[in-house]
Amino acid sequence: MFLSTEMVQKLDNIKIVLFDLNGVLIKSNSLDDICKPDFEFCFGELVNYFKSRGIKIGVITANKEESVRKKLSKFDSEVGTSTINKLKLAEEILERNNLSFENLLYVGDEIFDLELMRRAGFSIAPATASRTIKRNADYVTETTAGEELMNAVKNIFVAVDEVKNGKEQKI
Repeated sequence: MFLSTEMVQKLDNIKIVLFDLNGVLIKSNSLDDICKPDFEFCFGELVNYFKSRGIKIGVITANKEESVRKKLSKFDSEVGTSTINKLKLAEEILERNNLSFENLLYVGDEIFDLELMRRAGFSIAPATASRTIKRNADYVTETTAGEELMNAVKNIFVAVDEVKNGKEQKI
């Protein structure tokens, strides 16, 4: 899939990237996965990459906030939890950072993510996402959750830079 002009314009407005946790950043439902060296390395690299671009990064999940915050505290990232209303949580994060939905890229995989994906300036779903989510995402990766997905999201922004430098770029 080639980056369209519309996709590049939308991605150019992104100032914050929020990820669902289970099924997106981690493959399992075990929070122990965010303590594994592979996850910590990849997520740390992703945080640093986006920070260098002036883009904030964060996690929105239905997991208990204390445990997620504790495990992700070493990273400069937003963390929020809501068992039901991820949209409201995103609104709070955006307001706190003086941003709008146009500035948000959201990566989700389940029906609880749908409303937020529809409002986000750009949305991404992993290959393993539900059919409804895939149909509503701006982009569906060929990768599954975890480190592969983190790299795929980063590569989209690398491709945007290539397009801006006059090269046609496939993602």
